Amino acid sequence: MKKGFYLFMTIFMIIVTTGMLFAGFAVLPVSRINFMLINALSLMGYLGAFCYFDSFIKVKTPTKK
Repeated sequence: MKKGFYLFMTIFMIIVTTGMLFAGFAVLPVSRINFMLINALSLMGYLGAFCYFDSFIKVKTPTKK
């Protein structure tokens, strides 16, 4: 159950972050502040997706003792 949730959240966050990245560039006026805001939010989204993917890999692979 957890493996499927982590993989779903990884894919969902990548899709949403990419969509919001394109929407932000399309809707917001051009300024340095908006560019930094879009970059910061996309960085947080992709880092969140990476954390979910890392958790997925840890749950998927068995630990060796």
